[in-house]
Amino acid sequence: MTRPSHVLAAILLCAGPAFGDEHLVREGETLPRIAQLYFGDAPAGLIVLAAANGISDPDEVALAPGHRLLLPVPGRATVQAGEGWERLAERTLGHAGRAAVLARANEMDPDVAPDTGVEVVVPVVVAHRTDRGDTLPEISRRYYGSGRGLRLLREFNALRVGSRPPADGTILVPFPDLRLSAAGAEALALAAPGRGDGARTQAQAEITAALPALEGLWKGGRYVELVAAASRLAGRPEATGNQLVTIGRWLAFAYVALEREDLAEEALRAALEHQPDLDLNPITTSPKILRVLRSARRPRAVAPATDPR
Repeated sequence: MTRPSHVLAAILLCAGPAFGDEHLVREGETLPRIAQLYFGDAPAGLIVLAAANGISDPDEVALAPGHRLLLPVPGRATVQAGEGWERLAERTLGHAGRAAVLARANEMDPDVAPDTGVEVVVPVVVAHRTDRGDTLPEISRRYYGSGRGLRLLREFNALRVGSRPPADGTILVPFPDLRLSAAGAEALALAAPGRGDGARTQAQAEITAALPALEGLWKGGRYVELVAAASRLAGRPEATGNQLVTIGRWLAFAYVALEREDLAEEALRAALEHQPDLDLNPITTSPKILRVLRSARRPRAVAPATDPR
């Protein structure tokens, strides 16, 4: 049985009140259209939006109206007294060695300390879960569209030239040039009165960050633990429709492995409610899973009414 495909990425939450808003999906909206609204023509906008919401195919996924998408936008931080780029990078990006990237995001000289009280941009960062066959050039092409980001990846992750990413580890992918468009900023401002205090968005980010752990349970054959972990995530009221689709697929795979096709069908029915066009690769997916998916697509049988006499 093959594993379901999904994006092995999560958003690294950086400091700054602007980071991590949400978008309420409207009728007819697609992920590329939403990315265009918030980030203009920047290709990175669609990449980080898809990664933040666990979407592997942004051009094909169907978004249901009313679902809330996690919207990763650059954060903001105010320079404190005595803080140079290194201390600021340590506070906002987790490591002083990322000072040059932080300065680049603000189009400033990393050798010249920013003035106290100045508000600086904190770039969006994607955390990519690596497979054993991953190479830095491949990761660079995936996220930046070319190998030109290779130096940026090495610098941000403190990797030497020629070194490989850690097997089954994490590579952080920064987007120092990604900016919110004027139309996107206006859309966020108009939606601000209807948004909460950010707790829902934070919870959705936590769910996204937890999704790769489900794959680890699958790889290890720990199907009972996978069911328990996925069920906990599915039970969180903040979960987005796209997150629930990913969780439902993992549940279905685990249940089939445990020979509970009835429960696998229920998991896929729930996923289909959020993504009616959900499909699995017929070449790489187990015939048993495909059979369960076909069954889940069929309307439930209606029990015949009983005669009250």
